[in-house]
Amino acid sequence: MSVRVAALGLVLSVAVPAQAAEPVRVSQGVFVRGDGSRFEWRGITAFRLAELVASGREREAAAYLAWGKTQHLTVVRVLAMAQVAFPLPPDKGRAAMARLLPLAASHGIAVEIVALADTASYQFDIEGHVRDLGRLCQREGLCTLEIANEPYHGTQDPRLHDRSFLAGLRRAVPAEVPVALGAGNSGAESGGADYVTVHFPRERGWGHVAALAEGAPLRARFKAPVVNDEPIGAAEAVVDGRRDADPERFRAAALLAIMAGIGSTFHYDGGIHATIPRGRQAMCFAAWNSAWTELPDQELTDFHPLGPSDPLTVRGAAHAWVARVGSEVVVLAVGLPNATAVAAKEGWTIKRARRWAGSGLWRLVTKTTGARPLRSAAPRATP
Repeated sequence: MSVRVAALGLVLSVAVPAQAAEPVRVSQGVFVRGDGSRFEWRGITAFRLAELVASGREREAAAYLAWGKTQHLTVVRVLAMAQVAFPLPPDKGRAAMARLLPLAASHGIAVEIVALADTASYQFDIEGHVRDLGRLCQREGLCTLEIANEPYHGTQDPRLHDRSFLAGLRRAVPAEVPVALGAGNSGAESGGADYVTVHFPRERGWGHVAALAEGAPLRARFKAPVVNDEPIGAAEAVVDGRRDADPERFRAAALLAIMAGIGSTFHYDGGIHATIPRGRQAMCFAAWNSAWTELPDQELTDFHPLGPSDPLTVRGAAHAWVARVGSEVVVLAVGLPNATAVAAKEGWTIKRARRWAGSGLWRLVTKTTGARPLRSAAPRATP
């Protein structure tokens, strides 16, 4: 089957699967699939995928998506236009995205379309570009739309620095398409649409991991899904404020995001050009991706910093957090010294303990029947 896609006067014939992919939607503050089941945001930076299609390298894009499927990824974050990292004019980006969306859907992967990037480099109809991408996403279903990548950045048209202008662009997109305006200068400045994309601080060492804990109160503040959209990236060597090369910190970052109830996107040097991770970046990805085998595939609640009245004592941790899943309690600690004293409080027992270099994860259950409330005085962070 094929459909005709009109994009600012450009008409394309696009092959699509005979059965439309289940759409991604936002309902009651969470991402859901068409059948109402929870959609887990497990994403990766793949900025150049649409450009690969536009430049006749569609097989490379397909190979990347096939690899992503084997890794159980659910989202690729893709630029619909660019100039700094690689040239992709808006009209070519729209045409390529019309071909990329059904290709990604055939692998069961959603595309987060980043509509606007490097806009200061082009003269074009911004609203029309966003509108056409929104209609395309509405038609294909298995996608979301981020209006702009870092709209405050100097590479963007100055109009994008005004979030009221971004909000006006959201109104050009069909209501059922999940839209984020784009990350603000801080998490608190990043809302305004159906979901929230945040570029959390890229602090050195375990600091960029600990920064993700702010995701839970942001969920409560905006009453919308929050995505860790472009965190510190993986690279072959550490670059302060930009890149990390320690796989254990990427593992801990994914674990903490799951506990805090926010979506995760793995960012890395190779992702700018949509190449499969290699070398140290592959090690960081593997550690990050393993987090979903460590924690159950269901939402955790009662997330807060580990306190003196919580079920586990962990000595010497730089940071530690606790959350509940069903009748179990999960504790994550980072910045741990090699010798760490850990003890369960009276009435609790450690069901499973996992230790890595600098971090640890413990799952606890009560010795008595039934779920026991956490005793911490910290307020609930989830809505």
